[in-house]
Amino acid sequence: MKPTNSSLHLIAVACAALSLTAGLRAADTPAAPAPAAADAKKLTFTADIKPILEKNCYVCHGGDDYAKAQGKAAGSMSKSKLTLDTYENALKGGRSNKPGFVPGKAADSEIIHRIALAPDDKQIMPPKGKPAPSAADIKLITDWVNSGAAK
Repeated sequence: MKPTNSSLHLIAVACAALSLTAGLRAADTPAAPAPAAADAKKLTFTADIKPILEKNCYVCHGGDDYAKAQGKAAGSMSKSKLTLDTYENALKGGRSNKPGFVPGKAADSEIIHRIALAPDDKQIMPPKGKPAPSAADIKLITDWVNSGAAK
C-alpha cells in the first residue's frame, strides 16, 4: 500500500505532537537546584574572611603586628581586647567573653551580631566613620561561620 499525502500529513502531525509533548514534560520536570555559592567553593578564614576583616576591622582590631606597622605600640589598637589578625583570635573574641565566631552557629557569633546591627545602634561595628563591610561581605562571613568556619 502506497502512503497518500493525507496519511503522510497525519504521521507528521502525530510526530510533531509527540515531540511537543516530550518537550513539555521535560520543561515540567523541576531542575536540580544550583549549588549555593558557598557550596561551590569551600570558604576559609585565610582566603575569604581575613581580607574582609583587614579592609574593615584592622584599624581597631588588627593586632600587635598591625599596630607596629602603623607606628603604634603593641596592644594599643583595641579597647575591647579583640584582635582579628589570626583565626584563633577571631574565634576567641575579646573583653566581652563572648566568642567572636562560633563555627556552625552564626547566631551565636558576637562579631556577626555586631556587624549586622542597625546603623544607629550604639554597639554596631565598625562604629560610624569607619569602613564597614558590605551586605555581601556580611553574608559571606555568615555563610563561612554556618558552614563550619574553616581555617
